[in-house]
Amino acid sequence: ILLTMVYDPATRRVLGVQGVGEEGEVAKRIDVAAQLVLRGATIDEFTRIEHPYAPPYAPAIEPLAVLAYAAENQTEGIDMMSPLTDLETTTVLDVRVPEEREERPLTAGELIEIEVSEVRDRAVEIPEGLLLVACAHGTRSAEVVRWLTQRGIRARYLGGGVSWRVRALGNS
Repeated sequence: ILLTMVYDPATRRVLGVQGVGEEGEVAKRIDVAAQLVLRGATIDEFTRIEHPYAPPYAPAIEPLAVLAYAAENQTEGIDMMSPLTDLETTTVLDVRVPEEREERPLTAGELIEIEVSEVRDRAVEIPEGLLLVACAHGTRSAEVVRWLTQRGIRARYLGGGVSWRVRALGNS
């Protein structure tokens, strides 16, 4: 499913949530979100959502909480770029593991491939200037952007990761 959250950056109050995808999955999330919005919930309250977890029937982390974490990142200056971004003139740091890269190759103006587990040790290989960090779904790349930003390196992450990009564009 794909979810979007509208919130007030000053108060962090969530004003609404939209979703598309499989009917039951979206309805379940919108039902929960509607109740929280009616209560005046903030991004922080959305990050603490508890849900039943029974693999393979539910994700380990509730999608509404993941959405709230992305909003939290945004309020803290950890910005994403659209999965539709033209990468031909972009420097991309691909932090996926080799198997993920083989499954869904990515092309860019300049492509640097460093697994997320090696980023700290190989930081000297990361160039100056604005970077786009990419992983499979956006979570690992957001963590890397936070780390790079703390070190004064300008970076953004690919929203939704390479998987959303492939779904949106039909290729890399």
